Amino acid sequence: MWHDPGQSPKAAAQAVRRVLGARGIVEGYVSTKFTAEENGGSRPSPLEARIILALRRAPSRPMSAVARELGMTTRTAERRAAALIKRGAGAMVPLFRPGRVEGWILVHYVPLKEDKRAAAGLVRAFPDRVVGPFGPRQIPTVMVPLESLSEVERRRREAERIPGVGPLMPVLVQDVVYPRAFEGWLAPRVESAQVRVASLQGRAT
Repeated sequence: MWHDPGQSPKAAAQAVRRVLGARGIVEGYVSTKFTAEENGGSRPSPLEARIILALRRAPSRPMSAVARELGMTTRTAERRAAALIKRGAGAMVPLFRPGRVEGWILVHYVPLKEDKRAAAGLVRAFPDRVVGPFGPRQIPTVMVPLESLSEVERRRREAERIPGVGPLMPVLVQDVVYPRAFEGWLAPRVESAQVRVASLQGRAT
């Protein structure tokens, strides 16, 4: 749940937890609870906020379309969006649907306890990750392509032996949205995984 400073989401989160029968609550990065240093020293200006909202409504649109909607030049929209990303107040997320990929599993490993060593530990445990870990005040999660559920559990157990990492919750990823440029980077990695999985299946049969 998104929440603003001064508004505690704990009561609502606890109510959801009880309904779902969950054991606990993990606060993620969907929060405005950042220090001035972590958000670049300033909050988005009214114009930047309008750009962010426009991009959230239709993130696949070109910046020229966003500029037309907001009544500004494309150059201004591009410059303001780039400034947001540079100071860490915004980010672009790739267009990718892992639920349609066959032959492997994309797993999101989520640390259940806060520990400053977690990010470095996840980097060490998952050199084959395709996403993460994320930055300050965000849960340092990683996404990793794996071949089977038994591999998911084996890698989890191994990672939890590294100080600061465990316990980890593996989440099977169905769909994630990323920009199209990410597909070119990811395609050869998916292809190499497919070839490896196919060869293993051939030996098994």
